Amino acid sequence: HFGEQVEKARKWAKPLANGPLAVKAAGERYLEFLEGQRKSAADTRYRVDAYIVPALGDTLVSGLTSETLRKWMVAMVKAPPRARTKKGEKQQHRKVNGDEESTSRRQSSANRIFTILRAALNLAFKDGNV
Repeated sequence: HFGEQVEKARKWAKPLANGPLAVKAAGERYLEFLEGQRKSAADTRYRVDAYIVPALGDTLVSGLTSETLRKWMVAMVKAPPRARTKKGEKQQHRKVNGDEESTSRRQSSANRIFTILRAALNLAFKDGNV
């Protein structure tokens, strides 16, 4: 167990071999950090994989702008809520009636997901990867 932790620490401490850090890599490093600090990071992994990586994963962290993030947030709020879908099948969505409560719920969800992204970016900055 100690050897695994040492290996993880070495991996984190290594300078970036592939150049600038992409959002996807920052998310993965954050998930590794969570898994080392908490019992489970399953919900966070789900949100990173479902919302952050598809939209921003290939974007360089240094290339993120306020406008890009605002547009991403608006798109999440406007998108219908995801429904449970079997692995490998096309993602299903729940129907929404567009009332104020539905929009408020989507805004709350988008804010929680944005908090995860901010935490990943803050960790990348703190670790000197940005």
